[in-house]
Amino acid sequence: MARTEEGGAQTRRVVSGLYDDHDDVVFAEEVLVEVDVFGAETWATDAVDLWYTADALALRPVWTPVAALVPASAGPQTLTATLVLDPGDVQAVRAVYRDASAPQEACSIGPFADHDDLAFELAP
Repeated sequence: MARTEEGGAQTRRVVSGLYDDHDDVVFAEEVLVEVDVFGAETWATDAVDLWYTADALALRPVWTPVAALVPASAGPQTLTATLVLDPGDVQAVRAVYRDASAPQEACSIGPFADHDDLAFELAP
């Protein structure tokens, strides 16, 4: 979890979870991805990038950008986006919370970056 200290109070930038709205997901289905984040005090200059791979078990998965979202305020909130699933047995969605001035990368690093992955299998 990435953290910053501001005036003695802790401000957190964190992706706490990723969810879909189905029990069973199948190829070519559109799914809703929900990302729970805690917006920092600097929320207006932060971004949450969503990435997707249809082969989460690959040695070097190919991450495709899905959406770039901006928190609506400081504090806890849920951001959403939709995507259509490609063929593949084990897939994943990644959320990267970053300062908007940082590069948009699936494998972001830095003192203010945080990421979380949701891996899932497609139903037969």
